[in-house]
Amino acid sequence: MSHIGAMKRKPPAFETMAEQSHRNPATVAFSSHQSHQPGQRTYGRAQAEGAETNHQPAFRDAPVDQNQPDVHMQQREAEKAADLESLADALAAFRQLHRELDQWERVHLARGLAAVLAGCYGVGAIEAALALTPEIERSPSAKLPADPFYQRLHLEIFERALNEIWAAPARRFPHFGPIEAS
Repeated sequence: MSHIGAMKRKPPAFETMAEQSHRNPATVAFSSHQSHQPGQRTYGRAQAEGAETNHQPAFRDAPVDQNQPDVHMQQREAEKAADLESLADALAAFRQLHRELDQWERVHLARGLAAVLAGCYGVGAIEAALALTPEIERSPSAKLPADPFYQRLHLEIFERALNEIWAAPARRFPHFGPIEAS
């Protein structure tokens, strides 16, 4: 085949089954249950191999042991606990300062607790570290929310929120929507 002819040929994943079987009959396996429509395409090996197994995925035959621990949830619970421990350490550090929290500290603590409550684990530890950032190391151009809601937040409210979040079960997946307060 010439160089120009090779460039005009479709990649195998985009050839119809008839074109593939004409080029190399051994590459496409048909079962007696599968009907072939003219122009039907096969994409990669999945459909060609699926023809041999009657399109049943292998994982459907695997037994599920309900007594096994849910590894995903164990990881999520560990991530949640790590975040809450970081936030608890930050609150303990602020408690020892014997002063009111400033806007920077309130905003980052609130964001950290909200992230953990929403199941966005990993964010809480980052926000706790940001809340503990000394004033001299903070960005002078940081745009903090000016919402008066943050002015009402103090250590006792953060500690109550931390205890309530700690008591709540870990979320299987992050929740990106409104959170109902109980």
